[in-house]
Amino acid sequence: MEIQETERHTEDMQEIITKVPSWILRWGIMLFFGILLMVAAISVFVRYPDTIKSSLKFESSGITMPVVSAVPGIVANLWVKQGAIVKKGQALATIEMNSPNTKYTLAAPQDGKLGFVAIVQHGAFLKANQIVFAIHPVREQFFGIMEMPSSQINKIKIGQQVLISLRNYPADEYGELKGSVDYIADEPTNNGLFIIKVNLNNAGSKYPVILKSWTMGDAEIITQNVSLQSRIFKSVFKGL
Repeated sequence: MEIQETERHTEDMQEIITKVPSWILRWGIMLFFGILLMVAAISVFVRYPDTIKSSLKFESSGITMPVVSAVPGIVANLWVKQGAIVKKGQALATIEMNSPNTKYTLAAPQDGKLGFVAIVQHGAFLKANQIVFAIHPVREQFFGIMEMPSSQINKIKIGQQVLISLRNYPADEYGELKGSVDYIADEPTNNGLFIIKVNLNNAGSKYPVILKSWTMGDAEIITQNVSLQSRIFKSVFKGL
């Protein structure tokens, strides 16, 4: 009899221990659905865009003219400084030829901003046909050029946003340049790739950046800026 009583008390105790209080169950369900609704609400506002990535190079709307040393010689005089604004025909440097002992002058072929290409200082030796200076347009307007394979070209549309990270300006320090697709070639080049022109907008940069024709970047074209919720639904229904 005592054994039965003990067993009954043991069963009652086990039932009390294992039974979950109803208020915990209710609050647990409410908390679960609350978190679910919060995640669903956040997923509506969180953007998860489709992007196409490629390298990007820069070109200028103006023409950059080289100044070439036609014959070998020594720099006898340098008449300008780096970055100077020069006029067409202005003397840039005087070169002294070793044999015969004559001098000639390198002059600017156009108006523009002077850039040094070679080491140009008094006594420096210049080789024949060496590019010494480059004359850039004063108000140089740069744009980006991307090349895309045929498998990606149909996703790209005029006006799509482009995010650009410059390789010589770290994005975490300078930020990203922003741009938009301005032109899409109808036919591929000889290498089978399509040319994309990107207009630039420096608003995304934290600090001023100086673009050059040799500057390279990595770009992302945002082809579809959808929400995380839309992407989840699309993935779910695609798998059905």
